[in-house]
Amino acid sequence: MKVAMKIQRNDRLIALVAFLGMVISAFVLVFDYRGEVADHRAVMVDRAQTTLDALAAGLRAHGRMGRFRHERLALIFEELAETRDVRYVALEGAGGQVIASAGDPPEGEPDGNGVPHWTTGMVSLCQSLALELGGFGGGGGGRGWMSEQDAWEPLPAGPHVIVVAMDTGAMTDEINQDRLRGGIAFGVVFLMITSVSLVMAGWTRRRSLQTALLVAETAASHQAQLTRLGAGLAHETKNPLGIIRGQAQLIVDESDEEKVHSRERAQIIVDEIDRTVGQIDAFLKLARPTELHLEPVAIRDVFASLEKVLGDEARHLELALGFEVDDRVVMADADKLRRILLNLVLNSFQASEPGGHIALVVEGTLDDTVLSVRDGGCGIGVDDLAHVLEPYYSGFQSGCGLGLALVQQLALAHGWTVRIESEPGKGTTVSLCGLRCRAGDADG
Repeated sequence: MKVAMKIQRNDRLIALVAFLGMVISAFVLVFDYRGEVADHRAVMVDRAQTTLDALAAGLRAHGRMGRFRHERLALIFEELAETRDVRYVALEGAGGQVIASAGDPPEGEPDGNGVPHWTTGMVSLCQSLALELGGFGGGGGGRGWMSEQDAWEPLPAGPHVIVVAMDTGAMTDEINQDRLRGGIAFGVVFLMITSVSLVMAGWTRRRSLQTALLVAETAASHQAQLTRLGAGLAHETKNPLGIIRGQAQLIVDESDEEKVHSRERAQIIVDEIDRTVGQIDAFLKLARPTELHLEPVAIRDVFASLEKVLGDEARHLELALGFEVDDRVVMADADKLRRILLNLVLNSFQASEPGGHIALVVEGTLDDTVLSVRDGGCGIGVDDLAHVLEPYYSGFQSGCGLGLALVQQLALAHGWTVRIESEPGKGTTVSLCGLRCRAGDADG
């Protein structure tokens, strides 16, 4: 259920990112498209203004003292109307009276002087024009000019306005091509974002499922281990309970003359109960999830604590307990580190004969410190060495077989590894590897 919720949460996040990516892409493409349209329109208006300027220059060059020859005006307008993209040119007088024109007039009039007026397939532009000139342009009076005077006519009253309308067909085609390119670009971006989103969704689903599978496998492995431990505990508990029952039955059945043996039988019952309780307690410690409380721990202090606890027993067993330690400090759970070393030292006690020597040694670098417990005891056989970390596998008759399994569990919880080196008859060295230390004292 948690995996499904996590996958749904990831899918929603990826979908949101993809949606935002497409919105941003669409915004950028629309903004770019509007910029292209504005550029095309600006170019078209510039061309219309250039045509207006050319028309104004032609009219000024043609006029004589405010008089014009209409056939020449018509020629000027026709030539401009035949220019590429020019649809209409005109000269208007007061009240919009058309004095001269050529081409197809646009729908409606331009909005004002210099303001473009856009209609379907056309843009028109108008401009005021002062045509009252002060000379004849080239001079010469007399009879020659008088002979031509009748051909020149005054223009209707102003103000005069010139109008030009440009064909926007080519511009519209270019804008349509820009729109098509923008649509294709958005489609490509959409496909890319969708593809990446699908790949990311698949990848996150795969990671989530792999994580869930790993958790399930770990849980199944832990459950299988607990099942084996439970079977072993039942087996180990059955024999002491049988002994307890037998001793209790003897107490019930004994005669008055035999009651002198009741104390011994009661002691056997107590011992077997203690042994059974110890096995159950060890099982619970191994089955219980390991929670660590890491803190800087001075190894010297841990060794000193062990010496206080185990010193008397070592002397009783005629064993020498030595320490080779410096001032290193390790990040660890102090109680669990002490429990690991206590188990290892007690194992060495069982493996050693009177007169033996047991040493706790600190070696290695600060980044890879190794804590070792060495003894010169009976050692471990090659066949047994591969199984000593398994639950309920013990080389000692008095052991329950959970000590080294508990050591392994606590070490792995810290991220350490357990290394065992042994040779029958020459002793055993059990090492905790991978501790990270630094120079300093217990407070450091």
